[in-house]
Amino acid sequence: MTDNTAHEAVFKRICELMDEAQAHPPTPAPAVAWHEHGAFDDLYAAQWQISRARDALAGIAALMQPDSRAGDEQLNMAHRSDASAVFAFFAEAMQAPLEVVGSAANRLKTALRTGQP
Repeated sequence: MTDNTAHEAVFKRICELMDEAQAHPPTPAPAVAWHEHGAFDDLYAAQWQISRARDALAGIAALMQPDSRAGDEQLNMAHRSDASAVFAFFAEAMQAPLEVVGSAANRLKTALRTGQP
C-alpha cells in the first residue's frame, strides 16, 4: 500500500466513524430540577445537626441551673448559674441563624420550583 492509499483508507475510516457518531448522538443525562438539587438535602441535614447542638446546649444550661441560692455552688471562680448562662447564651445565639437557614432554603426551593426569581 502506498502512502497515498494508506492516507485515503485512514480518511475513509475516520469519515465512517464520524457518520456513525452523528447517526447515534449520545443521549444527554436527565436534568434534575433545581428545587430537587442535592444541596437542599445537605442544608436540611446541617440544619438538623445545628438544631440538635442548640438543644444540647439548652439542656446543659437547664441542668446547671440551681433550684435555689444554696444550689448555686462555686465552680472555680464562677458559679453554677454563670456556667448555665454561658450555655443558655449559645443556645439562644444559634436559634436565629438556624431559623434563617431553614427559611432561606424553603424560599429558594419554592422559587426554583415555581420559576420565580
